[in-house]
Amino acid sequence: MEGKTEVIKHSAAIHIENKVSLLQRRAWTILLAHAYDRLPSQDVYSVSVKTLSDKLGYDSKDNRHLKAALRALATCAVEWDILDKDGVHDWGVTTLLAQARIRGGVCTYAYSPELRERLHNPKAYARISLSL
Repeated sequence: MEGKTEVIKHSAAIHIENKVSLLQRRAWTILLAHAYDRLPSQDVYSVSVKTLSDKLGYDSKDNRHLKAALRALATCAVEWDILDKDGVHDWGVTTLLAQARIRGGVCTYAYSPELRERLHNPKAYARISLSL
């Protein structure tokens, strides 16, 4: 993740019709940037809490807000309802994070298999600055 200043993000993950706070949205974008290159080959990702906190500009040693953000991401539903190029209707639902865990100063997290595929091969996307 060192040196990354932006991440490609599926447009469906940008336009979320849910109450996601700025901290939650930034945490999710940073986690995605950290995992992005390994999405096709890896199921679970990890980043130090210090690195995540630094990227978020969060300087407290109290991780309650970070834990609350991760909990919210694991319960935030993402739904799609599209008509593909062959005219087949495709509906689905998943959560922004399938799981998250903080243990020994390391945040481990995962996306659902469906979301991993959509995130890594977006048909409609935007480049998102990690500083936003």
